[in-house]
Amino acid sequence: MRNSKFPSRVRHYLGFERGDYGIANAYNVDPFMSFGMSADGLTLFATTQSDNTVSAVRNWNAAASLAKEEFLIAIADDLVPCKDWDIKLDD
Repeated sequence: MRNSKFPSRVRHYLGFERGDYGIANAYNVDPFMSFGMSADGLTLFATTQSDNTVSAVRNWNAAASLAKEEFLIAIADDLVPCKDWDIKLDD
């Protein structure tokens, strides 16, 4: 969101594996809640239950299930969008 021109127009949804203390601590949330809002009110999150498989797609789907907007853009946590990326979508 920090690289967006208009952060107030962007919603942040996060999916992570239940019990992941690293992510939960970073967003100041309970790692065992099924879904909720971060303490700063900027991130709506959903957690997934581990089934001993890679969880990235499962977590993206959980986050996407919370979204009600017309467009949804998924980005991995190790990628950073370019400056003013939200304006470029309007073009």
